[in-house]
Amino acid sequence: MKKEIIDNQKDNYTMSEFLNHELLNISNLGELDISTGYFNVSGYKLLSESLQRFSKLQNFKLRLLFGKEAISQDEGPENFEKRVENLSHELLPTNTDVNNEVETSLKEEIGAMNFAEEPVSRVDDLINFLRQDKVLVRSNNNRFNHSKCYIFDESAVVGSSNLTGAGLLGNVELNAVLYQPSYQKELKEWFEKRWNEAEDSKQELIKIIEESKFGFPLDPFRMYMKILYEYFRQRLKDV
Repeated sequence: MKKEIIDNQKDNYTMSEFLNHELLNISNLGELDISTGYFNVSGYKLLSESLQRFSKLQNFKLRLLFGKEAISQDEGPENFEKRVENLSHELLPTNTDVNNEVETSLKEEIGAMNFAEEPVSRVDDLINFLRQDKVLVRSNNNRFNHSKCYIFDESAVVGSSNLTGAGLLGNVELNAVLYQPSYQKELKEWFEKRWNEAEDSKQELIKIIEESKFGFPLDPFRMYMKILYEYFRQRLKDV
């Protein structure tokens, strides 16, 4: 039976279940367009096996569109303490994994992840997936992209679910599945317009991951900032 409403509730489909089903049963066209407000590793993890199979199709192509805030939020000079505190979390392993019910930017989520074998493997897998020539990534640098849609060649979803662990599984969401060709055509035209307005940000996305604690070794400046923060932590809180 075709699903028309997806809300992540126990008595209904979750978005991760629906997207995995569509990816595994996609036609030979092999194209998928995604627009999302946020994107993170936990969202990729829920779809990773299906995406890997999908990427082996001869005509595979994935276009991912999001706003700048989806990968890293620029907090401005007035929030220096918060930025340094976030930096300290990036440098130190944490005892808990990402909260599946909280929407976070990619950089924030990676900073909160445990530095252990499974998360390291998960992040490496994401980097390798993104590096494929037929995975295209763009972002809107001028306005926050709050839209969420997933466009296959024979179905499409419009609703509230971001491409995150929270959006695909954890949160109560509301998404409508469109099977009518006329609605799909109109949505594809909408996506094409937004895509043409956006800028390539694939290398920026990969760079953020590679420069995290899961990527290159820490540079001396970041280590120095961590030591300073720990030394002055209490004074900063008392100000």
